[in-house]
Amino acid sequence: MHLIRRPVVSPKTHRVFTKTYGFTPSLSITDGNIYANGSEDERITFSPFDDDSNDYHILIDGNDENISLFNNVDFVGGGKARIEGESVPLSFWQIFMNTAHAQTNIVGEATLQITQGMIHILNSKFKNGNYYAIESEMFIGTRPDNTQTLVVENTDFVDSKNNFAIKSTFECSEGAYKCYGRIIFKNNWYDSADGPKTDEHLERSGELVSGFGLVNGWSIVPHFPEASNVLFLPGLKASRLYGDVESTCAFDDDNNKLAWEPNCNDDVRWLYLDEDGKSINTINTKTGDIVDETPIGSDVYKSFIEKMNEMKNTDKTINDWKPIAYDWRLSLDDILEDGSMENIINELAASSKTKKVTIVAHSNGGLLAKALMQKLGNDEAKRLVDKIIFVAVPQVGTPAAIAGLLHAEGQAFFPVLDKETARGFGENMPGAYNLIPSEKYFSTVQTPVVEFKTQQSDDWRDLFDEKINSKSGLHTFLADDFRRVPAIDSDVNIPAKLNEKLLENAEETHENLDAWTVPDGVKLIQIAGWGVPKTLSSTEYGTQRKTVCNGLSCQFWADYLDPDFKFTIDGDGTVVSPSALWMSGVERYWVDLGKYNKNHPFSTAFGFNSMEHKNILEISEVLDIVNSIIVNKYDVVLEYISNELV
Repeated sequence: MHLIRRPVVSPKTHRVFTKTYGFTPSLSITDGNIYANGSEDERITFSPFDDDSNDYHILIDGNDENISLFNNVDFVGGGKARIEGESVPLSFWQIFMNTAHAQTNIVGEATLQITQGMIHILNSKFKNGNYYAIESEMFIGTRPDNTQTLVVENTDFVDSKNNFAIKSTFECSEGAYKCYGRIIFKNNWYDSADGPKTDEHLERSGELVSGFGLVNGWSIVPHFPEASNVLFLPGLKASRLYGDVESTCAFDDDNNKLAWEPNCNDDVRWLYLDEDGKSINTINTKTGDIVDETPIGSDVYKSFIEKMNEMKNTDKTINDWKPIAYDWRLSLDDILEDGSMENIINELAASSKTKKVTIVAHSNGGLLAKALMQKLGNDEAKRLVDKIIFVAVPQVGTPAAIAGLLHAEGQAFFPVLDKETARGFGENMPGAYNLIPSEKYFSTVQTPVVEFKTQQSDDWRDLFDEKINSKSGLHTFLADDFRRVPAIDSDVNIPAKLNEKLLENAEETHENLDAWTVPDGVKLIQIAGWGVPKTLSSTEYGTQRKTVCNGLSCQFWADYLDPDFKFTIDGDGTVVSPSALWMSGVERYWVDLGKYNKNHPFSTAFGFNSMEHKNILEISEVLDIVNSIIVNKYDVVLEYISNELV
């Protein structure tokens, strides 16, 4: 790094720049030129020498022998603004007030000031300047008609503290009309798709281009978009939960107040909720404490966490990121009630390079992201968020939630958690009910979520429709209590009696979530896994005769529903693909998990640790596509991901 600590006057100087340069307070070139020719991969950066100051100034009083070139250069900060007649530089607030009410009394020094010479500024970027990015005050003498004195092309002007880009003042020996074509501002980004504010078009919202010169069109998108800070919302059961008393489980010495991940059934029972979906015991989360890997060594978000830290600390493509640990048992309203998530997204936006945030949401985190956007409102959401990346999000629910609540299918894990405790846990958990297929699910998926093969039973023959493929039919079945058992009953083949109040709350929640539309200016990307043959698609019920007792009351030799779970390949093992890709008109990707698992027998332990819903963010290509979306570069080579199902 080459640092210039004091003003420099360099007669007949030809200065070549190749790296990153800091200036305090100015660099002057007299009767010479500057050659700063970076590349797409190795850009040159000019920035203040002192981190506490944003001021520097480059003056070119050149000649006509050679062109001063700035190509692939980033100008960070620079310039100095003050109110006319005063010597004290303006504070940001003063600049804002004067910009809003009277721009004409702001004077100062531009980041790049040109008094003579031929200057070409190409593929560059001016960011966070205090005054004009470029100010030219030049005399143009007699030259060939094709000579271009000042060219600014494919360059971005962003985040100027006073919304100034270029001020161009020229004196032409041949008359202004002869010199007009020599001052070219072409295809630049002026921080707004409206284009630059000019003396003739003050109604535009872009940065100001004032004075003499030809504005030959403008770009409606930035040439060099920067990556926003990242907010990560994990899925259900993916944030650690802590109680306020020590666990009674064995082998729980290291984290004896950790209730999830559990060490035995008693940890899970401590997490039970009441009939209103409120926690019975005091449960807390710890900042950023999401599940990186399980106690048995199965990675969940470990690689994703490492990737985000690499982007922040090594690549420095983002300034910050925050994973949000939340109490996933609760309703979305309860999770968002204290406003802490809104505070975090505002903090991330404030420190972001773009002043916006990219939200990455996995599984249930996508439902939480929608609820957060609705709480913010469209105007605030547009101000704070630029992109939302949904990874395996059950946007309109998934059939696995039905089987999980009624039968604890897929919810237990030996020897820590048995099925009856898992089913009792789900009975009053709003987070679980939110995953039940919503009304919109049935307009997307044709396969019935429940079927009945009960025609031979007098007790069941006419109780339900043969196939459930509507919200009303599903509600009738789930709310029914005929020959149901308590959720904690040991016979998990018999459907559990559910909480109808929480069922209705979840239906209302989905009416709101499913009506959400992406705000203008926010980009939504959906990523779905498929190819996992054990993705539950439907539950088919026959009957089985058995005697069931509940306390002192017994039902002898009666027909009870008996489940037979049906599966599809069109999902990630938990979420069916149509739900993960439910929103239309947005970017979408399919991850071929079946092919990935087949081609990685050792890393997946020959199917014992396959890549599926819970650990989809452990796949390197998924991390690559998420990273490319965050940094706005779609140049990754993908073997297992495509934007169409093949």
